Amino acid sequence: MTKVWKIISAVVIIALLFGALCLLVGLITGGSTERVLGIFNTTYDIEGLKQAYEQAIQNALNTQPLS
Repeated sequence: MTKVWKIISAVVIIALLFGALCLLVGLITGGSTERVLGIFNTTYDIEGLKQAYEQAIQNALNTQPLS
């Protein structure tokens, strides 16, 4: 089982390093993190999800009886 975790750890570390390298190359070549963040936010509507989670948590807390 330890061999499996070593392989998984190696894959994760390689993926993180590759992602960091891609980000670095993007920044060096003049990429804009604001543009990428804007595309990500329009695709996944992060603010809407955040508000929905906050509302769900508030509803759950309000319906729980206090002891």
